[in-house]
Amino acid sequence: MFRFLPALLLSTVMSLYSYAMPNTVGWHAYQTDHFVLYSTKSKQAVEKILYEFEIFRASVHNALDLKQQKTLVPVEIYILDDPADFTYFARNNAGYFHDTVYGPKIVVGPERLDSLSGQTILFHEYVHYLMRSGSGFRYPTWYNEGIAEYYSTLEIKDDHVVVGKGTIRKSLNQGSIANINATMQQIGTHNIGDNRKRDEYYAASWLLVNFFSLSAVNDLPDYRDQLIQYLIAFNQGTNHDTAFASSFDIKMSDLKSQLKKYTRKRRLNLARLPLPSVTVKAIESEVSPADISRELAFLANPSSDTGAELMANAVSLDDGDAMAYMAIKSAGSKAAVTQQWIDKALLSDSLSAEGLASIAIAYSTLAKYSPKSSPALLTQSKQYFEKALAIHKLPQIHFFYPDVLWKLGLQQQAIDHIGAAIIAMPANIAVNMKAGEYMVRINNYPYARHFIGNVINWSESSQVAKMAQALLNLLPKK
Repeated sequence: MFRFLPALLLSTVMSLYSYAMPNTVGWHAYQTDHFVLYSTKSKQAVEKILYEFEIFRASVHNALDLKQQKTLVPVEIYILDDPADFTYFARNNAGYFHDTVYGPKIVVGPERLDSLSGQTILFHEYVHYLMRSGSGFRYPTWYNEGIAEYYSTLEIKDDHVVVGKGTIRKSLNQGSIANINATMQQIGTHNIGDNRKRDEYYAASWLLVNFFSLSAVNDLPDYRDQLIQYLIAFNQGTNHDTAFASSFDIKMSDLKSQLKKYTRKRRLNLARLPLPSVTVKAIESEVSPADISRELAFLANPSSDTGAELMANAVSLDDGDAMAYMAIKSAGSKAAVTQQWIDKALLSDSLSAEGLASIAIAYSTLAKYSPKSSPALLTQSKQYFEKALAIHKLPQIHFFYPDVLWKLGLQQQAIDHIGAAIIAMPANIAVNMKAGEYMVRINNYPYARHFIGNVINWSESSQVAKMAQALLNLLPKK
C-alpha cells in the first residue's frame, strides 16, 4: 500500500503510527434536512437519536419563534458509543457541541445514549447556535446564557416537552441576587473569571430567565411581555439600565425581593410545551474507513496524537482528501513536501471538493511564505477553489477564499463569499470576525460593528474578545 508514496512522505506518515486509534470500521451516515449523523449503531437506534434531536430543535424554534433557515450547513453528529473511543475526543463524560468553519459538530458520548435528556452541556451550546442562526436580535449576555440553560434541560415526554428544570440552581448563593444588576450589565462571558464565578453567573442568568418566563405559573406577577419590551429596547441599542427602567414596572430592588421569594419555593412549576410533530426520514450511506478516519481526525484535532494517527490511517488507505490536508500542514515550512502531497492527492481517485479546497488553501499558505512566487501561487489557489466550488459549495471555501480573491484585486468577489459564509454559518465566531474585518476594509462601519459586536458578545476567549474590541475601537464614532 505504501510503496507508491515518496520516501519522505512515507517516513512522515509512518512516524505517526505509535498511538492507539478509535474504531474506523462499520460506520454509516444518516442525513436529514438538519443533521448528518455518523454512527456504528443500528439504524433503529440512530433514528431514535435523530428523532430526539429534531424534537429538541423544533421545540426551541417554536418556543422562541426562530426563523427556519434553509441555507444553514447541516449539523454533523458523531455517536461514540464505545467508552474507549470516546476518551480520544472527550471534553466531558456526556457530549459537546463545537462550531467550526467546516460546519458545526456535535459529539455524543456513551453516557445515557438511550436518551439525550441530561445532555445539558451539549444542548446549552446547541441553543446558542439555534438562536444566533435563527434570530436577528442582539441579546444581553445574561439572557443569552440564561435561555441556553433554561432549554438545555428540556425533557421529552410522550405527548409534550418540559423546560425550565434547574440543574444549575445549586450554584446560586447569597450574592447571586444581591449582584443581579451587575449580572444583567455584564457584556460577554470572556471576562467573568474562574470556573466558580462562571457557574455562579450562569446560575444567576438561568434564575432571571426562569423567573421572567415562569413567574406567572408560580403565583407571582407575569413579566413575559415586559421582558419582550426590554429585549426589543436592548436590541435597538438602549443600555441595560434605561431598557430595564422603561420596560419593567418594578424597580431593581423590587426584582431582588421577588427573586428571593422565587428561590425560596421548594418546588417550581415548569413549562409544559406541545410535542412538535416531526418525521425522521434519514438517507443512509456507508462511510469508508478512510473517510471516517479523516473526519474523526478533524474532530480530535489533526495536530493531536489521535488526530495524527487517524489522518495517517486515511493516507495509508489512499485517501486523496487526507493527502490534501497534509499539504496544508506542511505548507508553512516545506514547500517541496507540500507540492509532493498535492501531486499525490491529485493522482488519487478519491479526491473530492473537500480535497480540492484543501489544495487551494495549501497554495494560498505557500503564497504567504514565498513573496516572489505569490501571484502565481494565488492564481493556482483560485483555480482549485473554483474547481471545488463547481462540485460543492463547502462552507470552508467561503471562509478561506476571500483572502485569495482580495489579494488578487477581486474585492467584490471576496465580499460576495464573505456574505455566503455568513448565510451558511451565521452563528460562527470566526466567520463573524472575518466578516467584521472585511466590512472595515470597505468602510461599511454599521455592518462592521454588528459582526464585531457578535464576536465580543459570543466569544468565551478573552484573547479573541480583546482582538475584536481593539478592532471595534478603531472604527469612527457613530
